[in-house]
Amino acid sequence: MKNKGSGIGTLLWKFLRHRLLAGHRNGHGIHSPFVYDFARKVVFNKDSEPLSDQVTNSVKSLGRTRERLVIHDLGAGSRVSNADVRVIGSIARKSSVSPKQGRLLQRISAWYAPGTVIELGTGLGISTAYLAAGAPFSKIISVEGSAEKYVFAGKFLDELGFPSIELLNADFEEVYPGLLDEAEGRVMVFIDGDHRYEPSMRRSLALLNHEKISEAVLILDDIYWSKEMEAAWRDLSSLPGSLISIDLFYFGIIIKRPDIARQHYRIKF
Repeated sequence: MKNKGSGIGTLLWKFLRHRLLAGHRNGHGIHSPFVYDFARKVVFNKDSEPLSDQVTNSVKSLGRTRERLVIHDLGAGSRVSNADVRVIGSIARKSSVSPKQGRLLQRISAWYAPGTVIELGTGLGISTAYLAAGAPFSKIISVEGSAEKYVFAGKFLDELGFPSIELLNADFEEVYPGLLDEAEGRVMVFIDGDHRYEPSMRRSLALLNHEKISEAVLILDDIYWSKEMEAAWRDLSSLPGSLISIDLFYFGIIIKRPDIARQHYRIKF
């Protein structure tokens, strides 16, 4: 049985709780210079970028599309629908990152300037496009288990002018370890393809414990999607070592650096 995740009412309650507990609005009260820089330049930076604006306009157009797509999800499925045939516009509006979240991904990739970006869960290619908009000189690899989404995302990204992105139609377990072994420079991983505890923990730890990757950014989508995802985020954000964990509600971010002390932040976004 697929993990259906939390209902809308439960998510709203979790969001309100997050807002009450979170601090550091606009970066105030953050003592770490590194995290303060991240908060000011990334989280609370509202400057518009031409390339991300282009992506946003295309995403909004996609949200009005009535074309249908046959979906065979391999992970935990969608919170919104488990239907085999779904309207593309509905997927874009309800099951993909929002423009606000997408622009944040763009700012993270631009700020971090990774050598390699790995995305697990291409979907329609929306989050992939935002990541590419922020890291035009990075090697970007996105993996999608659904053959139908993989084909659609390839066309969508080509139309946006991102032909150099490497898309893989494969099971995450088959390719992810090898992608980490072959990653160059600083590594950024965005996990948005399976909202279950065990796979989320295994894939996150594979990056954070990789002997050859000393510096990395891990982004987990929908950390409050279900009790399993909350448990995974709780355990990951409690790991010892040279890690910074940042709870933005929509995303959970863990930054691995050799020269930092363990820190955890809950920030309003």
